[in-house]
Amino acid sequence: MKLRLGAAVLSAALISTTAFTTAAPATAGPGTDVTPPEVGTCHDLTWEEYYAKFEPEAAIDCATRHTSLTVRVTQYESVPDDWGQVITDDYTPCLKDAVTATGGDAAQYQMTSYSITFYRPTRAQQQAGAAWLRCDVVLRGGHETLAPIPQDVVLTGLRPPANVRKCRLGSAADYELTVCTRRHKYVAYTTAHMRDDRYPGERAAKRFAGRKCNDLIGGAPFVYEWVPNKFYWRAGLRNAVCLPLDD
Repeated sequence: MKLRLGAAVLSAALISTTAFTTAAPATAGPGTDVTPPEVGTCHDLTWEEYYAKFEPEAAIDCATRHTSLTVRVTQYESVPDDWGQVITDDYTPCLKDAVTATGGDAAQYQMTSYSITFYRPTRAQQQAGAAWLRCDVVLRGGHETLAPIPQDVVLTGLRPPANVRKCRLGSAADYELTVCTRRHKYVAYTTAHMRDDRYPGERAAKRFAGRKCNDLIGGAPFVYEWVPNKFYWRAGLRNAVCLPLDD
């Protein structure tokens, strides 16, 4: 028996670019900090901060518990007029940097619960001239929670370790993404690489994933993921992921 994850579930990691609107700029107060973030810094984000538009937390010591790692910072000469387009343009480069920061193996990355998120300066910072986009990698940990990122995030071995490995809950929980050290129903077991010269489109990617995972998993119940869009494809994330029922 095979189960499929809906496209809306699979594309949830792709943060909507249409939701970002330009608000009236705030007045920058004296001493507004416009220092851009730094790649390699860590942050202790809550679930609400994960979905925030603006930089929500100051950096903390990476030796302490943290839920995000900054993997890319893009600076601009002036504050962009369209932040949504800026995020769209930076999405593939950020995915590439997320893969590099976690070990450089695309197939292993796709078998993890890592996701990316973007932050821009606050309105006050923008008014003071701050013009940068920060991209963080986070670790999804179940219903409206983030899991702590290991201090050593490099992926090694045949499959990712359980504390970062991708698992999903059941249908009653909308197949939410989590790490495998937490309650789950399906576990990432293997991947199948698409060898097309260019992204074939979501429908073809979905068919490929269903067929290959059915061959690889056999008769056990499973869910599968396909390459959801060209952003992933251009970042080298060209694998279907097969998640059998974890008995």
